[in-house]
Amino acid sequence: MKGCGVLYTQMTISSFLVFVPALIGRLAAGVLTQQAKVGTESVPVVPEEWEHSEETWKREAFKTAKALCIDVDFFTTAAGTGVFQHVLNAVTFVLLTRGNKTTIFDIGKFLLLGVNNTLASGAVQAVRTLVMRTFFGLAWNMASSQPWETPVFNAAVKGH
Repeated sequence: MKGCGVLYTQMTISSFLVFVPALIGRLAAGVLTQQAKVGTESVPVVPEEWEHSEETWKREAFKTAKALCIDVDFFTTAAGTGVFQHVLNAVTFVLLTRGNKTTIFDIGKFLLLGVNNTLASGAVQAVRTLVMRTFFGLAWNMASSQPWETPVFNAAVKGH
């Protein structure tokens, strides 16, 4: 929170009770999911038999999913980090606006009603976060699905 401009005097115990689990959740949904698959081939979410289907749309869907590395981990990363990031954003925004008077109720209210105190505002805020995390997750998923060759490192390890 400090890196987002929240002063230590603005932080409350209730905000930590929400922020810390959300931060751990975001890390688990993102970093740990993607780290576990570094250098492995992405398995598309569409069925493998679609690759040789008679129907053009199925072949194209398979090619697209394979090219973009859209697999189950992509959805885990995008949805998981999107939800947890929305919670982190809520805690940070409420602390910046309400300071040390922040309660868990204030955080929950922001999660539902957003910056304009309407359900539409809350929904737009959540969707924006989810879209941002989806594009970030797509780039991250594609990067972590690429073959990772380390000949210099491998030679150094074998040499010892």
